[in-house]
Amino acid sequence: MRIESMDLLRGFAILLMYWDHWLWINDKGLLEGRLITRLAEPLFALLLGYFLVGRTQESLKRRFGQLLLAALLSNIFFYQLTGHFDILASFIVVYVLRILNLPLYWLGMIGVFLNAFPISWFDYGPGLVIWQAALGMALREKKALPLMAIGLLALPFQPGGDLLALIFTYLALPLVKLAEIFPDLKLPVLNFMGKHPLEFYVVQFPVLWAMKTGLL
Repeated sequence: MRIESMDLLRGFAILLMYWDHWLWINDKGLLEGRLITRLAEPLFALLLGYFLVGRTQESLKRRFGQLLLAALLSNIFFYQLTGHFDILASFIVVYVLRILNLPLYWLGMIGVFLNAFPISWFDYGPGLVIWQAALGMALREKKALPLMAIGLLALPFQPGGDLLALIFTYLALPLVKLAEIFPDLKLPVLNFMGKHPLEFYVVQFPVLWAMKTGLL
């Protein structure tokens, strides 16, 4: 059963992402509108984990195939623009670990461990994203406190620690909790976007590439 408010929240994250990428294409910095848009990535990763809970192996593998296709299409453009693989590449790592059916806290610890070894060709390192997704799973299973503590104590002091992403992960948590409290909250346009995140994610990159290269 879908949770309308979570789809709404994911649609909101997509809007933030569009805004962030438009500002980026126009060479705007954090103080020129990109600070609040730092919420987009944590929301995506937390909700990825939240929606992983309860999925069957068949469902996981089907979605994994869709994710691979989306990552291939988006990175045709994203890698040319940045020299990095986008967040979907890190989501693929999360799905592989989830298909392997590793215990929740193992996922969190793997995320913290991998974060100590920065991988320069990822836009958002797998370690951070694995920990965020594990935290999203833990939120749904009411087991979030230990993973929150692990992240707060470990991630900022590691070489791969993205302090801003970590801070905004904690700022995103109340939004996810509010969505749990009001599960029927919805706004049709945002809910539609939230129900089709991969499609709305991929479609932006040809446009961004055309803008950056002067075709638009």
